[in-house]
Amino acid sequence: MTAMRKKSILTRLRRFGTTTMVAGSVGFISACAQVTPAPAAGQEPLVITQRTNLALQQYLQKVASNRGGAFAVSPDGVNSYYVFCPDVVCSPGLYGGIAKTQCYSASGQECILFFVRNQPRRAYTVSPDTTVGHHGYRRAVPLDELPINNRD
Repeated sequence: MTAMRKKSILTRLRRFGTTTMVAGSVGFISACAQVTPAPAAGQEPLVITQRTNLALQQYLQKVASNRGGAFAVSPDGVNSYYVFCPDVVCSPGLYGGIAKTQCYSASGQECILFFVRNQPRRAYTVSPDTTVGHHGYRRAVPLDELPINNRD
């Protein structure tokens, strides 16, 4: 019975150590990769459609000030893609690159990183245009849901 208990403690320590190491690495990489300036003064605002604005509002509801994510939009404001983290730390942590790549796949245009977390990277206005466009999203996986943390 003592051997079972030691194994359980070792398993817990291994799980805690792995989670801490992964969380620290993802946090550090995310912080380095997503440092971008705030919207530039005097820069022309990006015009987005009503459907893109709807996708943006859905994204902003999913990311709070303490949750990660990124929202990318095509230069014409018609297409968008976002990645969000439902927890404090998720994997993968490079939300901006994923959002821009998936937006490009949907629109065929080089997309703009529009929001990181809940912070705008560019000023914008919403046009009365109701063009549907392509909009998508991806939920990042919280670290406690990763398979490495679910083995016993």
